[in-house]
Amino acid sequence: MFIVIDVTTLSKVLRKLIGKCALCGKEGQVELIMTYKCFRLFFIPLLKWDRHYFIRDIKENHTYEISEDDAILLQYGQKIVEECCILKFVEDTPLCESCHRTLDRDYEFCPYCGHKRK
Repeated sequence: MFIVIDVTTLSKVLRKLIGKCALCGKEGQVELIMTYKCFRLFFIPLLKWDRHYFIRDIKENHTYEISEDDAILLQYGQKIVEECCILKFVEDTPLCESCHRTLDRDYEFCPYCGHKRK
C-alpha cells in the first residue's frame, strides 16, 4: 500500500475586482489571491498555514502583498483596491493563466496543469 503525503504551497483566486494598480496606476481588472502552505494526504488538504494575500494586476502582471484584514474586506466588497495598505511589492514572476501557480521564465507549458504560456 502506498501513502501519498506532501507539503506544498498553493494559491487560490478569491475574487476578481476592478481597481487601479498601485505600481503603474492603470485602471483595470485585478485579482485578490491567497497563497498558503498545505499538508495533503492523498491530495486532500488537511492543514493550512502561512497565508498571504496579494493583489495582481491581470494585464500588467504587477503583484503586491496586502494585509489579511484588507483582503477580507476586499473579498466581501467592504473596501476598494485603492484603499488597501501595501505591505511589499513582489517581483514580477510569470503565473499560469489557468491555475495561477508561479512558473519559471523558461517554461513553455505549466507543469501543474499543462496550460500553454503566451
